[in-house]
Amino acid sequence: MRGHDEQGFTLLEVLVAFAILALVLGAVLRVLADGLGVASAADRMIAATGVARSRIAEVGTVRPLAAGQWTGATPEGYRWQVAIAPASAPPLPFARGPFVSGPVVSGRARPALVPYDVVVTVAWNDAWRERSIVFATVRLGAGT
Repeated sequence: MRGHDEQGFTLLEVLVAFAILALVLGAVLRVLADGLGVASAADRMIAATGVARSRIAEVGTVRPLAAGQWTGATPEGYRWQVAIAPASAPPLPFARGPFVSGPVVSGRARPALVPYDVVVTVAWNDAWRERSIVFATVRLGAGT
């Protein structure tokens, strides 16, 4: 039996303290692991956005602005698809005014501008599921 003037903790008190410490540390480690997972997912999303922006920048420069689609993949595992189609909006008539003047070819003004819908989809595998993002824009191209 323990007297009143003895100092120290009983084995039961030490075990309870360790159990509480284990619970707190487990919760802290879980929060840190979740934070790292979210940061990794954000990095992958940023990289996928860069892939999509690069594909959009190619339209009308490296690739012709014409109806069609093409696909590809990056070494990092991003798969992308670009789809171009004439937009549902009517062609824009050739504009004339103080700030707009177009060349005349064979006695007539250049053709109307035609809007094209450009849709870029980028997909990748992230941990346990597939993720994807879709970017859509409209580009103007010369009519025929």
